[in-house]
Amino acid sequence: MGVLDDFRVRLQEVESCLRRAQESESTPELHSLYLKMSHILLMAKFEWFVEMILAEHVAALGQMSLPSRSVPMELRKHLIASCLNDNAVRSIRSLDAKAIAALEQASALLSETGIPRIEEADCRFSYGKHGSSEMHKTFSRAGISPIFDLVKITTSQTDPLSGAVLEVPIDFKGRFDSMVNKRNLILHEDQNPSLSYNEVLSCYDILSDFASKISQLIEVWRADLCR
Repeated sequence: MGVLDDFRVRLQEVESCLRRAQESESTPELHSLYLKMSHILLMAKFEWFVEMILAEHVAALGQMSLPSRSVPMELRKHLIASCLNDNAVRSIRSLDAKAIAALEQASALLSETGIPRIEEADCRFSYGKHGSSEMHKTFSRAGISPIFDLVKITTSQTDPLSGAVLEVPIDFKGRFDSMVNKRNLILHEDQNPSLSYNEVLSCYDILSDFASKISQLIEVWRADLCR
């Protein structure tokens, strides 16, 4: 099972909570509880998806044995910073045996024809950070940037004059930061932010659409690298 399919299966828990929220509309406290549960689960599963799809992507690139010139520059920069971290620099200064591996990796990344170990890239969210800025950095470390320009989310709206159905762009960054803010209010401040059934369902649709589009984009991009 691929990461996207696994994500869709995991979203069934969110769908279950949303159904319970609908069924409990006559009981405000219970209705609010299920909406908060739905929102927290949705955000947690989406962050899992981002980390897993990037880990899968980086692992696939590693198996392709790409020369450095074919590796996205942002990913190369991240790998160079990673292999020449403080511990590696100390090893080099002390002529430790571990220094050789770090220098070999750096050399492969700096050479146009070297074959770096791409699978060593760390594509996890920084601990405790969750907003659009952090998501941009996380995708950049995997060589996918600028993520919010590459993936566009739209919604269908009917033109009141012509009756035509139009695809209207969504401010994904703004919506995502709002989702994260409400998640933080629930988890860290034990608050009850304004959440409606339709709002959480809209968040579900937006994040699901993003997951599908980024999966497709990564698949096409890797196929192009194989040509």
